[in-house]
Parts: sequence; C-alpha cells; structure tokens
Amino acid sequence: NNTTVYYNLTIGGSSIFDSSPNDGTNVYNLTIKNNWTQSGTGAFTERTSTVTFDSSSAQQITIASDALFYNLTISNPGTGSVAAISSFNTTNNISVTQGTLNLGTGLAFNQTGAAGSVSVSG
Repeated sequence: NNTTVYYNLTIGGSSIFDSSPNDGTNVYNLTIKNNWTQSGTGAFTERTSTVTFDSSSAQQITIASDALFYNLTISNPGTGSVAAISSFNTTNNISVTQGTLNLGTGLAFNQTGAAGSVSVSG
C-alpha cells in the first residue's frame, strides 16, 4: 500500500525505514505532507519507490548524512516549496511538477542512475 505521512517524518538514531516491508516484493510509494528529517545513522531504504513532497505549505528535507531517493517528486500547489537543508542523491528521477525545490548555499542534489532524469514542468 502506498502511504501518506501527514506529520513530520523523522528517521533517527540507528532506525531504518524501508519502502518495502517484505524485502522488496512490494515497494510502497510515500507522499510527505510535512518535513523529512534523517538524523544520526538513521537510513531510508528507497528500493524503487517514489517519494513525493505534496503540500501547499513550506516543507524541508533535513539529512545528517547522504540520503538516497529512487524517484523524488516535488508537487506543491500554490506557494508551497521544498527547502533542502542538506545535500541528497537520487538513483533515478527528480521531477518538479508544481512549486519549487530550493537548495541552500553550497548544497547539491546528485542524480546517480544511468537511466534517470531531472525534469521541471510546473
């Protein structure tokens, strides 16, 4: 089942948040309605999931170490924007369909997959 997180998502300490509860058989996509925080050695196992930031309010991506998304979509209607407080990586696609993705000074995102793409259409 795909999952919508309506509050802040925090992956902290040594926690691991896996996008597939059964070791890759079913991969679930995530819609984030608030902020994404990864701290300590907390990790996200992205598999082939899509993480979508979707809110009419400002959102943040805060990561203590390199985060890895498979597909990342920014779809924030109105004045919603996503501010990356940390650098991050994707292994497939980054797509901005509505709203903005703001990178702080000195921050970057890297698309590392051979077949992936970066697109802006909104």
